[in-house]
Amino acid sequence: MNKMSIKSYNINVERNVAGPHLPVCFPAAIEQISPYSYRPKIYTEYKEFVDYLDTLSIDEFKSTSTITEYESVIDSLVRPLGGLAINDLVMKSIKTPLGLKRAINELINEDYRIVLDIKYGSVSKDRAVHSVGLIPVERDYVTLVSTHIPKDLRGIISLSKLATRLAVSNEPYLSNHPLRNANLVAFPNI
Repeated sequence: MNKMSIKSYNINVERNVAGPHLPVCFPAAIEQISPYSYRPKIYTEYKEFVDYLDTLSIDEFKSTSTITEYESVIDSLVRPLGGLAINDLVMKSIKTPLGLKRAINELINEDYRIVLDIKYGSVSKDRAVHSVGLIPVERDYVTLVSTHIPKDLRGIISLSKLATRLAVSNEPYLSNHPLRNANLVAFPNI
């Protein structure tokens, strides 16, 4: 699992379609843990969709048309990864430190690449969710990649430390949503 597209991601940063000041942490984390590169258009379209989602009400967000659009966006992120489809992804809603440790170790052993949602920002209830890619170092230790990594999570960190920042959704389970309430998404290494 040592081949990754961090160089390709850095080129996308130079093209100003990715980076720490853009809402593209999910595709950035995916690209950096994947052996495949993203074209700049993938970032541009993802950012446009995120901007669009920010204008929606809760009811509009849960509408069938928005769900269909969301599936299309997720599909545009996974197709370049060797022809994957949404159904090839493993999506989990992890709620506990032990659950996180078990899920990550199991998925790494099965040769999956993992993106995890963490809490980012101040301690207030308005704390943002930020997607990071995990690069395994050794059992129970990882390095994170994304558009930016919080200072306390840089370098080699334990899964226990990572678990303290796990973003857990309080939203009701959305069975028809492409990512459901997942805070961990894993991609088969193909």
